[in-house]
Amino acid sequence: MAGGALHEHDVTAWLTEAGCQVGQKPGETARTIASGLAAGARRPRTVREAA
Repeated sequence: MAGGALHEHDVTAWLTEAGCQVGQKPGETARTIASGLAAGARRPRTVREAA
């Protein structure tokens, strides 16, 4: 996301669904996603071009 390859809305939706599937409570899922997004914003990665 921070690297520009993914959109925050899509990532949040995918991760929220995954959290539900493994039995996380909504609040726990939201906190985990927020923490990951903040960490990713501090150290964004980029997608390498295929050779």
